[in-house]
Amino acid sequence: MSRRYIYREREVYVRSFTSVNMTNYATFFVDRKGYERIFLFNDELRVRHTQEEAQRDLDAFAAKRGLREAKGPRKETSHA
Repeated sequence: MSRRYIYREREVYVRSFTSVNMTNYATFFVDRKGYERIFLFNDELRVRHTQEEAQRDLDAFAAKRGLREAKGPRKETSHA
């Protein structure tokens, strides 16, 4: 299971999403209204082709900023 972190009172995590003809991985968060949003941050957090690459980006992002790891189950989105 991938590691999740707390950034600006939001949980950020890596998950897959389907693009035109392939599966990609990126960092996501849930906004205040409950919508799941992709979180791209300059050259640090980008869309990747493997979960390991995306998780490595998120781990480096978290280490650089001293983010703490999220505990417990991930909160589900209220909207599909």
